[in-house]
Formats: sequence, structure tokens, C-alpha cells
Amino acid sequence: MCVHTGGIGDLVLALPALQHLKQQGRLCLACAHQERAELAQFLGLADTICTLDQFDFHSVFAEPSDKLRQAVKQYNKAVVWMKDDDDTIRNALMQYGVGEVCCAPGIPPESWTDHRS
Repeated sequence: MCVHTGGIGDLVLALPALQHLKQQGRLCLACAHQERAELAQFLGLADTICTLDQFDFHSVFAEPSDKLRQAVKQYNKAVVWMKDDDDTIRNALMQYGVGEVCCAPGIPPESWTDHRS
């Protein structure tokens, strides 16, 4: 499972990473906007797509909803493009069955000197 919360430009920059993830197996991509997820699916980089609202992703920051719990328990790995300094997202997803969670901020650190992609 991959959760991408950024804009269209951020998604375009993430396409190589999505391609890498897709090579590892089936990939569900969740985006804030349906058309962004549809672009990745059209390019063959996602098997299934949904919006963040469809599985109550926002509830990860409070008491995760039953819908979120049910949605994530089927995945053994999640990649979330979102800053998670206090491990809120990671802990919530792992608590509901995701074995491995990687959170990466959409904005690289100031010390980053390479191209953002």
C-alpha cells in the first residue's frame, strides 16, 4: 500500500519510486484526489486505487476508524509520503496489522543537495 498526500507535481516526481514498489508486487495507491491515483494506474504503476477519504486515512491522527482498520489490515507493507516525526502514522498502521511502515516527508531536509526526484 502506498499513501501519497502531495500534489500532482509531487506525484510525478514519485513515479520512479512507485515503479520500484510495483515491481515488488501488487500495489494499492491512495491519493487525496482520485484523478492523481488514476494517472498512476493508467501508467501501470498501481493495481488498485482509492482516495484517502474512502478509508478514513485522516483518522490515523486520532482514534483510527473501523474503516481504516479494515482497509490496512490486508497489507504487510505501507509507504506513506508524509512527515511522521512522532511516529503517529507508523504506530497506528502497525497496530492494525501492517508489518512494515515507511514514512517519508514530501519535502527533503535542507541539507539535501540532489534533485528532489
